[in-house]
Amino acid sequence: TEDCLAANTTNQLVYSTVGGSVILSSQPLTGTTGSIGGSALTAGTCASGTASVANATTSMAVTADPVTYPGDAFDWKAYVSAAGTVTVKVCTNLAAGGTPTASTYNVRVIQ
Repeated sequence: TEDCLAANTTNQLVYSTVGGSVILSSQPLTGTTGSIGGSALTAGTCASGTASVANATTSMAVTADPVTYPGDAFDWKAYVSAAGTVTVKVCTNLAAGGTPTASTYNVRVIQ
């Protein structure tokens, strides 16, 4: 069988078939942070920013992707920090620290 993906924007559902099985899920809630990074970080520290995401709750899972890659020495993580708010942190563990390239982050919250 062929894998495919279709969205029903009326009821915000995503239908996909994988290996012949139909999977039904809600479309993710989405948002974009302001610019994060661009300033020096010391070892073990993070820069952070937030995105407003209507209907997001702290029990939901989040993914985030930078529009511009911050650099190899940096990791990012995202979480719903309060109802309707996703926080994205860009961190380094380099002993010498470093400066992540400034970027906005696209976030998706899984309902």
